[in-house]
Amino acid sequence: MKIAFYIFSSLVFVALQTTIFRELTFIGVAPQICLVLVVVAGMLSGKEWGAICGAGMGLLYDIVSGRIVGLNAILFMYIGFFVGVLCKGFFKHKRIVVLFFTAAAELTYSILYYFFAFFIWGQMNIIYVFSKIIVPELLYTTVVAVPIYVLMEKINDYIERKTF
Repeated sequence: MKIAFYIFSSLVFVALQTTIFRELTFIGVAPQICLVLVVVAGMLSGKEWGAICGAGMGLLYDIVSGRIVGLNAILFMYIGFFVGVLCKGFFKHKRIVVLFFTAAAELTYSILYYFFAFFIWGQMNIIYVFSKIIVPELLYTTVVAVPIYVLMEKINDYIERKTF
């Protein structure tokens, strides 16, 4: 049941990310709701589900968005895994923990993504990237993460009660 939940969620989140949320920009950036799902999977279901969800979500997102196929899959997989590992000792139901892990994941993702993009595409103005893309995207994604987490947590709790 959990695999169906994550597959369905991944399809919905990629569809929303590449359509509606692409238009809901704040200071020219859109939130990374696909990354939020990966963080939620790692927090609620552990490192294995975080990595699996991250790899699948990243690959699907790469294919649909027309970006470099595999880059998001690798980044999301590692982020989901490490969130699952690091989240073990925290109270998962505290909203501040969600904000912290989402902000850390978004910052890590953005730095690594633009690091690899620099090697692939060449010249990049690092000050512009940080001030106009990474910081606003980090803030926007972190704010959007809490309602998504609350919804996904309720659905996850329902699934776990039904399957056991």
